[in-house]
Amino acid sequence: MELTNSGNPETAPVIALVWGGSGGHVTPLASLYRSLSSIHPEWSWHWIGEKDSLEQRIAWADRIRFDVVYAGKLRRYLSIRTFVDPWKNIFGFFQALFIFRRYGTRVVFSKGGYVSLPVALAARFMGIPVLLHESDTVPGLANRLVARFSRQVFLGFDEAKRWFSGSSVEVVGQILSPVYLQAQRGTKHYDTSRPVRLLVQCGSQGSSRIFDRLLATPDLLSRFETIVLLGTKNEHYREAFESVGVRAMEFAPPEELVSLYQWADVAIVRGSATILAELSLFDVRMCIVPLPETGGDHQTANARVYEKLGHVNIPQWEFLDPAFELVPVIDTLVYRSIHEDSRTRSSYDRIETTLVALLSDQSR
Repeated sequence: MELTNSGNPETAPVIALVWGGSGGHVTPLASLYRSLSSIHPEWSWHWIGEKDSLEQRIAWADRIRFDVVYAGKLRRYLSIRTFVDPWKNIFGFFQALFIFRRYGTRVVFSKGGYVSLPVALAARFMGIPVLLHESDTVPGLANRLVARFSRQVFLGFDEAKRWFSGSSVEVVGQILSPVYLQAQRGTKHYDTSRPVRLLVQCGSQGSSRIFDRLLATPDLLSRFETIVLLGTKNEHYREAFESVGVRAMEFAPPEELVSLYQWADVAIVRGSATILAELSLFDVRMCIVPLPETGGDHQTANARVYEKLGHVNIPQWEFLDPAFELVPVIDTLVYRSIHEDSRTRSSYDRIETTLVALLSDQSR
C-alpha cells in the first residue's frame, strides 16, 4: 500500500500516528487523520502499531501506510514475560528508527499504549517532536513516561492535569470524528407517546457481562425500544438478542452512529472517554457501568466526571446484582436535566485548530 497524501518529499511534513490497543483510542487517531488530511492534503501520513491489530485494519481502511513494530507491556508484576518484553521494546526502538529514516518523519502524534514507548524513545533520539493526547482522567504508565519527552501534551479532562505537572499541557477535550461535529445536534426532550429508546454500547472488551445481565431479564429489554452494538468479538450474542426482539449490530461506522445517537434517549455504556464524549455531544442520557479492571481504574474516574453532569454512574457489582432494578433508573434518567460540559464541547471545535497550528509549526 502506498503512503497516502504524499506531497513533495523534500518539503512536505511526514506525520506518524502511534497507538496500539483498544478502539476507544484508535478511532480518535483515524478521526484526526481524516480531519487534518482534508485541510492539508499535501501532508504525508504513516501509522505505527502492532501486527494483525485493530489499528492496522483501520489504517488500511483509510489507506494509511502501516508499519509494524514490536513492543512489550510495562508489567509491574512478576511474570515470564517481564523478562521477555524489555527485549521487544529494544527491538521496537530500532524498528522505529528505521521507519523514521525511511519516511523522513517530522512529527509523531501518539495516543499512547505500550507500543508508543519504543516509538517515542526513537523519536526523542532522532530529535523528532512528539505530541501526545491522553483521553482519560487517569493515564496509563506508558503515557506518563512518554509525556516526559513530549513537546506538547493534550488532555481530554481537566482532572488529568495532576499527572503531567512537568509537561507542557493543554486541555482540549476528546478527538471526535468530523462526522459527529458536522451532524445535526440539540437538546433532547423525551416523547412520552413512545417507548424509551435504549442504546447498549459497551465495546468488545468487558461487554459480555453486561450482555448476560440484560439477557437474563428479557422483560426489561422488551419494555424499551433497544438496539445493541455487539462489538467485533461478540457476534455470538446476536441470536440471543434477536430472539427477544432486540436489534443487534456488530459494528457501526461513524455515519451510522450519528443516526443511532440522534435516535437514542438513553445509553448503557462502559467508561470509555471517547464514547462518553460522543454520546454527550448528542445529549444522550447515560447509564455508565465502568469496567473496573482497566489500568488505574480510569473508567470509574471518567464516569465520575460525567456523573457530576447528571448522568448515572453504576458500579459493575451493583449492575450485575440480579436484585438491582434498572428500569426505574432509566425511567428517571430520561427526564433528567443534564448539565452541559461547555469546556469539553467547545474543545471539540478547538482541538483541530490547535493541532493544525502545532503540527504545521513542527513540520517546517
